[in-house]
Amino acid sequence: GPPGVVCQTSSYTLSGATAQYYTTFSWTNNGLGSLSGADPLHPVYTPDPDETGPVTLTLTASPLSQCLSVTDSFVLTVNPRATASAGSNETICETGSFTLSEATASGFLSTVWTTTGDGTFTDDSQIITTYTPGTADIAAGFADLSLTANAYATCADASDLLKLTINKQAIAVAGS
Repeated sequence: GPPGVVCQTSSYTLSGATAQYYTTFSWTNNGLGSLSGADPLHPVYTPDPDETGPVTLTLTASPLSQCLSVTDSFVLTVNPRATASAGSNETICETGSFTLSEATASGFLSTVWTTTGDGTFTDDSQIITTYTPGTADIAAGFADLSLTANAYATCADASDLLKLTINKQAIAVAGS
């Protein structure tokens, strides 16, 4: 049959399978996951928690006497779940910028950084980037920075937030 797609955190029901003129049939797979379910012709494939990539599910029908067994296969792509970590909360001076060097992400098609403030990222699509606070950030004393990992089909996006505290620069005036 045509290929299918599932997230590694979900299960997939093989709903389109049919068989005729058989005495028995069976399913096999070359994945790490398992087949189960109350309807033997339409089993549920549950990927192993560490499984990603293509899995071939094969239906074999054993014939009535004097006929040959037949098989048909279905390829199921197991997409990785998305993860995102923005890193630890940090503090900078209003005159500085902050490199998001602890940020990590996996299992994504793309990433994007967003802020609650008015600062700018060197490149908001890169996991490791630099944030320069804007005037509203400095006035508020902080900005929340969020990293989102945009997931593959059938998987949920993942996001994580860090709080960047922005301290005022000391001022000293000796007088006249």
